[in-house]
Amino acid sequence: MSDEAYEINSKRELRCFTCKTITFHELKYIHRSRYIDDDEYDPIESIDDPSYREFRQYRLWACAGCGSGRLEIYVDEVSTSYGEEGPVQSYSFFYPNHRIGKLEERVYFDVPDGLQTIYRETINSYNAGLGLLCGIGLRSVLEGICRHLGIHVGGLEDKLESLVSEQHLTEDIVDGLYKIKIIGDSAVHELQKPKDYELKFAIAAIEELLYHLFEKTKLEDQITNLRIVRQSEFKALIARANSSRNKRNKRT
Repeated sequence: MSDEAYEINSKRELRCFTCKTITFHELKYIHRSRYIDDDEYDPIESIDDPSYREFRQYRLWACAGCGSGRLEIYVDEVSTSYGEEGPVQSYSFFYPNHRIGKLEERVYFDVPDGLQTIYRETINSYNAGLGLLCGIGLRSVLEGICRHLGIHVGGLEDKLESLVSEQHLTEDIVDGLYKIKIIGDSAVHELQKPKDYELKFAIAAIEELLYHLFEKTKLEDQITNLRIVRQSEFKALIARANSSRNKRNKRT
């Protein structure tokens, strides 16, 4: 069955992310619309067709197994040049559109907003299969970290060295960050898509780096603050715990 021939109650095979396999889906609803991109086109006065137009179908598919829905946007693109209509370009894209083995975003509370945005978009790029953009995003996270730590002078390599000289990170950690820089440089300058496992390792390292630099210190500060809260209750609890341990030791 061709894409444009689908009607209500039609069936097709699609991946269901709830059932985690390919299942039959039934078409429940279709909404049709038209989009025109031509500033000079007037639907009343113009003689020629617009230079560019899209015919869209928004299709709601339901899994025959579990009932979960997927939205398909089917598009026919038509271009007109000097009064002659070009070939129709057709394609579809789906929501949700998850990858198998997708990565979940790590939740941070004290990482600066700008860095969280870059990190989040980097994860989204990976999950969308956009490895080139993901590699560029990883490099951007490194640049953003240096900026937030007040390191602005030199290229990224110099900035990473400053993380050591200013005692933010150890040499061993920065040596690992050089590998992320290489992945990002290849994506930016050579348009070389990183391998999937390279991106996974780099993302895991970036997540730990963000925690180490921005979250760990805050956690340690909060624990320090807790040491001065309710000291008498704390001491009594510790005394009870020690007493219980001593009783267990005597029984044994």
